[in-house]
Amino acid sequence: MTTHDSTPLHHRTIFDDWRSLTIGIYMALIGYAVMVGIPVISTSWVNNLALGFGYPDVFILCASVSIMAMLVYLYMYLMLRHKIPALADAS
Repeated sequence: MTTHDSTPLHHRTIFDDWRSLTIGIYMALIGYAVMVGIPVISTSWVNNLALGFGYPDVFILCASVSIMAMLVYLYMYLMLRHKIPALADAS
């Protein structure tokens, strides 16, 4: 945001950089893809795979994949927290 004479209302932070915005958009797109893709993929697994997966098996598989993704994101946060001081201040 700016005032009427185009001066910024706040100082620039690390999150105003184009790389931070790009990562945010990328993460939003990945989150949307997971939200839309998991029901489609799980239904396809139940109906089309010859492995005999039922709904409980697909649920366990999807839950384990989601937990693994959460652990990867947690690991990435812990590693990036030391490199980006603003992340350490937020927690």
